Amino acid sequence: MARLTYVDEFMNSITIPLITEIVAVLLLFLIEVAFNVKEHELKYGTVI
Repeated sequence: MARLTYVDEFMNSITIPLITEIVAVLLLFLIEVAFNVKEHELKYGTVI
């Protein structure tokens, strides 16, 4: 249990810059869109 507390304390000290968060969200969004387009192509045989 003490080990979990140590990890929690360490994680609380990490800060991520706002620009990094924005870039990560945009990247994940674009990946999701790409997978949805690919899934649509496989299902219907057409490009959106």
